[in-house]
Amino acid sequence: FSAKQYTTWKDDVARVGLLNMSITYDFFKAMFGRDGWNRRGANHYMFLHYGYKYNNAFWNGRYFAFGDCDGNILHKTSLDQKVVGHEFSHAAVQADSGLVYSTDSGALNESYADIMGVGTDWFRSKKTITANTWKIGFVTYTPKVAGDALRYMDNPTKDKSSKDYYPERYIGSGDHGGVHWNSGIGNLAFKLLVTGGKTPKS
Repeated sequence: FSAKQYTTWKDDVARVGLLNMSITYDFFKAMFGRDGWNRRGANHYMFLHYGYKYNNAFWNGRYFAFGDCDGNILHKTSLDQKVVGHEFSHAAVQADSGLVYSTDSGALNESYADIMGVGTDWFRSKKTITANTWKIGFVTYTPKVAGDALRYMDNPTKDKSSKDYYPERYIGSGDHGGVHWNSGIGNLAFKLLVTGGKTPKS
């Protein structure tokens, strides 16, 4: 990737999305010596403007896709560095560990993706940490509501669905066995490893 080649593009979804992917690649290369999601310089295929008002982004094992969203629930997922880093990290997890996307292993998969997504944002911000560092989807989630996020790594239960304590984890069949909801357990553990402190319930 070369960020400079995108700077004159008029399509912000393409320009910023590819810039965010470039920064993600640079983060993994600089911090871990990793050449691409599979460590072997794989091509990174991105579908931007994916679908019609598609409120999501994903890695499907072959390519990355980023929806423009409906402007209410989400807004242009490719513009959010953490989202791009998150999806890239799913690909890296697939290459390295193959965690099954269900129940506890799926929650670890999602947590690792959030953690590395935050890492790419930290790298982009020249290694600074703020309160917004721990907000997943801060840029793209509910753009008409200031200050909120899709998930909160420093206080996972704040989103009213995530868990932060393993004995209280979700064990039903929804969300592939709670892969997003239970990712808060690993997310909070990581946040506390970085900053220290106590759990929100302490």
